[in-house]
Amino acid sequence: MRTWLYHCFGIVTCDCTSWKQKMISLFAGNGFQEIPDMSSVFTANAFFVSQNFVTTALACLLSVVILYYFSAGVLRVHFSGKGNIPSRNKQRENENADRSLRLPKKVFFVRHGESLGNIKESAYGITADWKIPLTDRGKAQGLQAGEEIKKAAGDVPLLVYYSPYKRTRQTVEQILRSFPKEQIRLLQEEPRIREQDFGNFQDYQRMCHYKKERLEFGRFFYRFPSGESGADVYDRVSSFMESLFRVFRREREEEDYILLIVSHGLTIRVMLMRWFRWTVKEFGTLVNPRNAIPIVMERNLKTRKYVLDTKSWAMLHAYSKPPQRTQVGNDQDADSDSDVESDFGHMLRRRVCRIGQRRESEPAK
Repeated sequence: MRTWLYHCFGIVTCDCTSWKQKMISLFAGNGFQEIPDMSSVFTANAFFVSQNFVTTALACLLSVVILYYFSAGVLRVHFSGKGNIPSRNKQRENENADRSLRLPKKVFFVRHGESLGNIKESAYGITADWKIPLTDRGKAQGLQAGEEIKKAAGDVPLLVYYSPYKRTRQTVEQILRSFPKEQIRLLQEEPRIREQDFGNFQDYQRMCHYKKERLEFGRFFYRFPSGESGADVYDRVSSFMESLFRVFRREREEEDYILLIVSHGLTIRVMLMRWFRWTVKEFGTLVNPRNAIPIVMERNLKTRKYVLDTKSWAMLHAYSKPPQRTQVGNDQDADSDSDVESDFGHMLRRRVCRIGQRRESEPAK
């Protein structure tokens, strides 16, 4: 480093004798013990300057400029967004704003129509869950749902994802009868939005015991033997939604379109939980949507966020009220965990272990 400083001083001036004395006094005053022979250094520098003065001067000037920029922090000021180079945060904001323009105008979540398992739970013991078909009433419900969605969508293109289970595939077939083929932009089967796995062939007596045990353990975290918990469904649904948003970014931003997802009760609740970032406690207040009654989310053009319509919100909270979020500084929560669990558990106890009883079209009061 000292040799480099000698070199720079030697380039600036060719008066080697005077600068030699100045350099010796300068470095000696700062505590340097060893001072090299300055005559050889300045002689070499003078020779170098005489041979290529222009190149050496430019190199020194460039070195000074680089040192100035780094020492003054000018480059950091530019990259922070105060200069001509846009900041990374602004770039991300622009990208997010651009992506929001490609989001669907509305999102419809539809639970499958009434199935054989909904009216006869013992059917799961002799028929694989994914092979459970719709009843005649369930097919009519699917057809009615298609008419309702068509009325809301108009001629806007439709993207459809559905569970591979037989009852959801039959529901999609009934819904799409109301749509011309050219309006359906995408029709894709998606295994990640299938029903919660309760095990293989489900023994009725054991399932009654497991469902009672689930009430005590917690509906979201309870895992059925050889099956899944609600948390497991949350993981695969999160993976699906990441793929879904990549599809959103590929859509043409000059066109509106509608998204339709045909799935199952718990899976739809978990997707809504993931979409709106609800807590586990809030998830515990939700109930399954009714068969083939659409849950509707619409994008707010000002905030660019989705909101549930009033009818959908009321259907998801048919038996209990959603927990109130407390403000910072409150000592007590508005609803305790035990209150939410008891409200939801009371509703479930009326539905556990029923055989051969057809559901009513309206929720019990």
